Amino acid sequence: MTEEEFDQHPFILTFERMLSMHPKMTEQERNALAEWERVNLGPCGKGTSDWPGWSAVCARLCH
Repeated sequence: MTEEEFDQHPFILTFERMLSMHPKMTEQERNALAEWERVNLGPCGKGTSDWPGWSAVCARLCH
C-alpha cells in the first residue's frame, strides 16, 4: 500500500474525522460517548467508531 493509498483509506479518514471532531464536541456529547464506550467497548468487538452519535455530531459541526 502506498502512502497515498494509506492516507485515502476509509478507516484512516474515519479516524481522522473522529480526532478532529472530538475537541469540538459538547460536554453532553462527550458524556454520551463515554457512557456508550463504558457499556459497549471490550470483548463484544465494538469500537469507538461504532458510536451511533457520530453522525449527529458530524451534522452539527458541518453546518
